[in-house]
Amino acid sequence: MPGIEDFYQQLLRGARSEIPFSDAVEAAKDSPLLLSSLDELHFLDWHACALLAGSGVARAPAFVLRRPAPAHMRLRVAADFFDEFANGPTPYQRGAILARFLSLASWPELWHNYLTSRDARQQAPRRVLVGATLDSPFPHLRAGFLTGIDLFHAGEYYAAHEDLESLWIRLDDGPERRAAQGLIQLAGAHIHRLKGRTAQAKQLYRRARTHLTHAGPALAWLKLNELIASSDAAFAAANGAEFLPWPAIPMRNMDKRLPRKHS
Repeated sequence: MPGIEDFYQQLLRGARSEIPFSDAVEAAKDSPLLLSSLDELHFLDWHACALLAGSGVARAPAFVLRRPAPAHMRLRVAADFFDEFANGPTPYQRGAILARFLSLASWPELWHNYLTSRDARQQAPRRVLVGATLDSPFPHLRAGFLTGIDLFHAGEYYAAHEDLESLWIRLDDGPERRAAQGLIQLAGAHIHRLKGRTAQAKQLYRRARTHLTHAGPALAWLKLNELIASSDAAFAAANGAEFLPWPAIPMRNMDKRLPRKHS
């Protein structure tokens, strides 16, 4: 019986087979699911949370966390969170939320719209969260970078690509413009990775890496070495759709006396 990643590859090819984890779907419907931490949530279930929340026909999933997560981490997950639940939560099983989503009759249209960022309900709420995924404020950083990084942290790689591109075309030549181009290509590489296009993902990441390596040292806010190390590991994987820790753009705060740039 195929695992969740194998099933995901079949789904991308349009060959929907019997859901191999369908026994988990009933448990995911009615009671919150118990997670040790948000890191335990499989990336396909994370996407399924967003799909269910924006479906208009199903309730958003709910979780109880053994280890509390900060607000900026909860913003990454389209779900409700409870500190406790009267009847007791159900232990989380990988694939449970994806199975619940695939039980909807409208899942093919919802899935297509989500992958192509055509569902405005998924994008609009996150576009106003400037800097919301960051632990501390970055008042000196261009708002265009902040919105793009927010969307990247939320796993909205299409939207991050679009926001960063709108900034890139307005910047003068220099390290900032080259960094924006590198982050655009990094978001695009993750899109390819999640669609199972491993060769295209690695090729685009190599281009992103070149831009970021050249631009990063001039940008005090970007933790270049951490970004390159985590991205190298992500794109070295043979199976692009396998589980990865949350991809992130590591940043360091700069001197708060610097003036804010509103571009």
